[in-house]
Amino acid sequence: MPLCELDNKDLRLLIGLQMGLDFLLPLALEKLIQNPFRSGDLYTGDFFCSVLKVEKEYWKEHKELKNELDEVIGTYEEVRKTIEEHISKYRKDRL
Repeated sequence: MPLCELDNKDLRLLIGLQMGLDFLLPLALEKLIQNPFRSGDLYTGDFFCSVLKVEKEYWKEHKELKNELDEVIGTYEEVRKTIEEHISKYRKDRL
């Protein structure tokens, strides 16, 4: 199957098996930079979690991809902070 035909579920499963990481991680990280909450067919964020479970040694050997992962983490943290602020304001104003 061509890489362009892999969906989030396929990527999540293959990355979870640590297969074809040199080809799949750049594709996965590109998608996650756009939206770290993507679903890989199990739950919201499972796709991101599969990438976070890649062995530490892989990231040591692939610094450029690690930098992209750090960008995804930063995006997630920004979104999380914004959402938490809105939740806090909602609760304060309405409860």
